[in-house]
Amino acid sequence: MGGADVLPTTRTVAHWHGQTTDPSNGVTYGYNMVGSDPSSCTGSACSTTIEADITPIIVHVGGWTFDGTSVVGATLASPQFANNDYGSTPAATAAGAFPNTPAFIRGPGGRLSQADNGVQQQLEDATMRAQFNKVGAQSTYHLLLHPNVLPAVTIDVPSNQGTVIASGRGVLAADINISWWSSQINNLETQADPTHLPIYLTDNVYLHIGPDINNCCVLGYHGTRAAGRGGGSSNSNGNAPVQTFAWASYVRPGFYSRADGGTDWALQDIHALSHEIAEWGGRPVREQLGRAVGDADGTAVWMHKRPGDRRPGRRDRLRHRHQHVRAGGEPERHPERRRVLPSGGRGASSRGSCASRAATPAPR
Repeated sequence: MGGADVLPTTRTVAHWHGQTTDPSNGVTYGYNMVGSDPSSCTGSACSTTIEADITPIIVHVGGWTFDGTSVVGATLASPQFANNDYGSTPAATAAGAFPNTPAFIRGPGGRLSQADNGVQQQLEDATMRAQFNKVGAQSTYHLLLHPNVLPAVTIDVPSNQGTVIASGRGVLAADINISWWSSQINNLETQADPTHLPIYLTDNVYLHIGPDINNCCVLGYHGTRAAGRGGGSSNSNGNAPVQTFAWASYVRPGFYSRADGGTDWALQDIHALSHEIAEWGGRPVREQLGRAVGDADGTAVWMHKRPGDRRPGRRDRLRHRHQHVRAGGEPERHPERRRVLPSGGRGASSRGSCASRAATPAPR
């Protein structure tokens, strides 16, 4: 069997193991997913709530401050945590003049999960329900995130590990070395509860790979550590804790997105966070897809490519890649919409892989 083996621990987020046979080659692939097994759960046992521990990070770099606490309210009010109706979306990404600019512009919306029309739910819950055809007002299947905001953490970035960059529209961002940053996240993660999902939230903080600051920008990543809370115990009796986690940056409007629905119109606010949460829900334990290229610890990163560097025929194939939604009267938000397979199949990443990289500078 290919893919992932059964995760032999209960000391992690609630999860289940399944397998699917690829009809093109006859290989059966295993996978672990967060939540309850949709093929066997019944009644209230089909509803899973994961505690999401949000740690805002205040970043000092190059004489500037990027304060993660300033985007906590907007994140909590977004569809990632607030309820929303996913029966349709008022807008979605259109190709525009791709591969030229303007590309990936605001286009007309359309129907999404019609069977859940009128059902209020969180973004990841709606994605999982649609993925397994557990939809409709009578469905008890849910994957819910309960947010807990923890005290903010301050990180001072040495001058040789980060700098400040600006987009062509004058929006400033932090640009930090990914290896150095990951060591800071690893230090925080040792204090996390392995049955919870720690989310480390930053404001317009991005990462570059290697020493070249122009090899930017990683917007977020998710991964797995062998243990949380101080490294765990050597006496695990085969049930060692496995800590999943995610870091994502709140993307300020104008850093990538052009005004009035122009190029990369939806790459803002919770776009990176929604990507990481969706990937975490579909594969919380990274070994099932193998180690991300160039990552020593198997963490999967998401690096945005500017329009001129995108590969034709990849992103433009995905319908409703971004959706433009409102939650509870809040301003519009821009999560990354997930493409799912028909009932009985697994969902597909809207990127094809969570590890998407290119040596490209920040947006112009």
